[in-house]
Amino acid sequence: MKDFPIPVTMIGPGSQVEDETLSYMAMPQGMETFRSPVLPEPEAVAVCEAAHRVLRATLAALAQTVGDGVNRCIDLAQLPPADLALVNQVLGEGEVSALVKAAGDPTAELRVQESVYAGVWRVIRSAQGR
Repeated sequence: MKDFPIPVTMIGPGSQVEDETLSYMAMPQGMETFRSPVLPEPEAVAVCEAAHRVLRATLAALAQTVGDGVNRCIDLAQLPPADLALVNQVLGEGEVSALVKAAGDPTAELRVQESVYAGVWRVIRSAQGR
C-alpha cells in the first residue's frame, strides 16, 4: 500500500479542540405581568362620586385618543383625598417612572408614573415641595 500524498485533516463536530466553554447571558428574572389592581369593596367606594367621574372621563379620553391620536389630560387636582386615593388605587403603578427637576428652580419638579393600563400616565407637578 502506498502513502497518500495529500494530508487529510478531520473536520466536523468533536474534531477541534475547544479552549473555552460557551457562556450564555443570564435570562431575565422576576418579569412583571399584568395584574389587575386590588380594589376595595363596592360599598366602600360608592360615595367617591368624583373618582367615578374621573375614571369615566379617563375611559372616554382613551377612546377619543384611539380615534384621533391626540393625547388628553384629566385634572385630578380638585379631587377630595378619598377620591384621589381610589383613582390612584384603580390606576395602579406600572414599571416606568421619572422625576424631572427644573434647572433654574430646585423646588419645581414633575413626577411621572406609568399606570398598569397601556397609555395611561400620571404626571404630578409640584412647586415648593407640594
